[in-house]
Amino acid sequence: MKILQRIGVFAVALLVVAALSGVVGKAAVTLTTPNSSLINYTLGAGATSSAITPATNQPVIVIGSNNGTTDFAVSTLTMVHIPGVMLRWVGIEAGTGALTHGGSTTLGSHILYLDQSDKVSLEVFSADSFVIHNGNTASESGTVKLIW
Repeated sequence: MKILQRIGVFAVALLVVAALSGVVGKAAVTLTTPNSSLINYTLGAGATSSAITPATNQPVIVIGSNNGTTDFAVSTLTMVHIPGVMLRWVGIEAGTGALTHGGSTTLGSHILYLDQSDKVSLEVFSADSFVIHNGNTASESGTVKLIW
């Protein structure tokens, strides 16, 4: 009788282990390393960078910082690029902390300020790309990072 009880307990334990291994096996998560692109800029007064084209058909995180000694700041946004259609974005401005959002294909449309005094900005270049524009009277430098 005792042997039958032990066999029963062992059988139940095996069933529990089998059920848990099935659940744990299905709960596995696959993580992939994100892609990124780093753009360092140094722009003279009034200068504009070359066009930057974000990855297409997926969210892209854009993190920017202006590294001037008196006008440094950081800002961020999330953008989606639908090829040939438009860039759309939502994020937080560097200087004011205000929300920025929109979508445009119009050259020069404001996307995001990178500096504290709202002079260095990301601007729409086309339906597929944006630029960094220095509207300041002095040279500015910094970094823009895209992660997708």
